[in-house]
Amino acid sequence: MGVSALEIAGLGASVVGNVFGGIKTAEIAKKQQESLDNEKAYSESLFNKEYYQDELNRSENASYLRQLQNNQNENTVKAQRTAAITGATPEATAAQAKNEGSVYANAVNRMAGVAYQRKDQALSRYGERRSALVSAQNGIYESKKNAWGTFMGNASRLGSAALSNTSSPLKEKPLPFEETGTLVEETPNFA
Repeated sequence: MGVSALEIAGLGASVVGNVFGGIKTAEIAKKQQESLDNEKAYSESLFNKEYYQDELNRSENASYLRQLQNNQNENTVKAQRTAAITGATPEATAAQAKNEGSVYANAVNRMAGVAYQRKDQALSRYGERRSALVSAQNGIYESKKNAWGTFMGNASRLGSAALSNTSSPLKEKPLPFEETGTLVEETPNFA
């Protein structure tokens, strides 16, 4: 019993389809991996920017500190003029400068407190985002594993089907004389 041309064509089409499907699955997985790698890089960059940024260089804080410094300079000039007119002691002028310094220091300390809150929030968001990215990465690995398993299963089924449709001449018993009308000697079965 031999394999027909139709069975060979079907087997060939199955093999080609299986290989083509595997190639397309690999291309999709590669695009998914590139997209995920880009997202990982973006996430890392965003975290570094948020976490390591100098709070005093943030535009709103720098602007506030600049305005505070300008106001303090104006107040110091006014205090010096007033002291010159009223005859205030140098200690009074020094107390005014000390007061201005403590206002500036308090402002910087408040900014530092806000900076720690922002860092904690950035770290928390990064942790959540990283967890989601790890899940996505595991999804890609699982998809690749499943695709490979399907490919191997299909290959095994195709191979089995091909083997079941062919038979060994040693396993086939010749038809007896009565059925063929010709004299065929029985050959020993070695299998």
